Amino acid sequence: MTIKEIQELQAKKMQGQQLDDKEQEPMIRGADGFLDYVKVPPPWKDRKPPYKPIYLYEDINWIVRKSDKAHYVLGGGSIVIVSGMIVISKYFPMLLL
Repeated sequence: MTIKEIQELQAKKMQGQQLDDKEQEPMIRGADGFLDYVKVPPPWKDRKPPYKPIYLYEDINWIVRKSDKAHYVLGGGSIVIVSGMIVISKYFPMLLL
């Protein structure tokens, strides 16, 4: 979709006009703040035991890319890593050699 088509779709939504079935599909990702995001349920919701190692990749992928709080996870992880490196460089500089 072009930006113009997206803006027209958003204008239709704001005016309460009926949308075609094709237009009803939510957009998955985008840099523009007005895009709708698809709510994806967590992959572990309907799993049955036992837990397999491949599930770890799927779970991490969902947490980092598709969850509503992904930006908190990435931001918090970045802060922890940077803070840890600062502490290590200040108090244990020999570990960075």
